[in-house]
Amino acid sequence: MTFGILRSIASSSGEWVSHFLDLKDEGNISTLDGVTYDTFIGWMKEGMTRYMDSLQTTLPDLTTFHGNGGKIIHFHGEQDSSIPTGSSVHYYDSVRQTMYPGKSYNASYTRWVEQGIVPHTLNATVLQGDNKGTNEQLCAWPLRPYWKGSEKTLTCEYDQASIDTFTYVFDAYKTPLY
Repeated sequence: MTFGILRSIASSSGEWVSHFLDLKDEGNISTLDGVTYDTFIGWMKEGMTRYMDSLQTTLPDLTTFHGNGGKIIHFHGEQDSSIPTGSSVHYYDSVRQTMYPGKSYNASYTRWVEQGIVPHTLNATVLQGDNKGTNEQLCAWPLRPYWKGSEKTLTCEYDQASIDTFTYVFDAYKTPLY
């Protein structure tokens, strides 16, 4: 069923169709005339079929990588609008991750890589607002941060209701997405 005609498409999406589906060394696709939502969904399915092994982490078996001493640091900013936070939660089924806002690197990870000390919390400094400069500990997923009563000490606790806000079913494809 066609739901309508696409009126615009991000230039990077059009370039992706041109380069990776049509396999042409051109810029954007020349026209969107006749491109329907069905066409767009067809492109998505074709791309998933053709590039599943390199675009998705549907087989996140890191056994060989880990056996050779490899370590992967996977963190996800909860305010990242380009990748759903829930997709990282699904990926957690296979790898360790810690989600936190606005952080790019952490000494705890260096100790993990260089000394084998696995981080259970991460240090973070509040950058703005009333608590600017305050050091906080960030919890490793699936634990969530809680401050009880008037306590100023953070505890990392398991909270199923909170976890449920990050998990949902990816049912657009019949392939598991992490």
